Amino acid sequence: MFYNTLVAVLLCILVRSKGYSFSANLREIRSQSDLGRNRVVGRRSFVSALVLAPTVALVPTDAFAASSKPNAKASANSIREALSELQSTKPYLDKKKYDSLSSFLENDAEYLNNFSQSVTSLVQAKALSPDDTQSIGTIRTYGTAADVQIMLGGLKSELTSNDPNPKEVTKFWKRAEDSLKEIILICDNASI
Repeated sequence: MFYNTLVAVLLCILVRSKGYSFSANLREIRSQSDLGRNRVVGRRSFVSALVLAPTVALVPTDAFAASSKPNAKASANSIREALSELQSTKPYLDKKKYDSLSSFLENDAEYLNNFSQSVTSLVQAKALSPDDTQSIGTIRTYGTAADVQIMLGGLKSELTSNDPNPKEVTKFWKRAEDSLKEIILICDNASI
């Protein structure tokens, strides 16, 4: 027991002196080493904690920030391109050329069709504040991103119906545009 605690303390000191983020605290390591029933199980747990802690917890904190910023920037640029694609369809909307609009959205709107991947990558990049991440959300965690996907789905559905309702088409298009603008505003405020 004393040896396990001593090793855990030394590990904590070593980790903190190197400027690493240490996710498991001393109590967690000690509790993993003291399973009580069987010393072998306790030792195995302690050894696995020592083996896994360096691989998971001893990553410099700057490494995540450095690798996530380019991913977030690329994702934000992809979302900006999606807005540009949607806005390029405004003439089809104004002239009520719904077949052309539907064809563009299905075949040529590369960034709009990849919006889900872009927003997921943006949210997972950890370059946004927790509030911004929650505000944007994904389709699973309802947020502005879900609004975009729902409105684009509604727009495509309305366009493929036998008799598209112009008011509904315009409503879905405008709401999708507004939601995309909101996500871009969040990215701009976060300097992404």
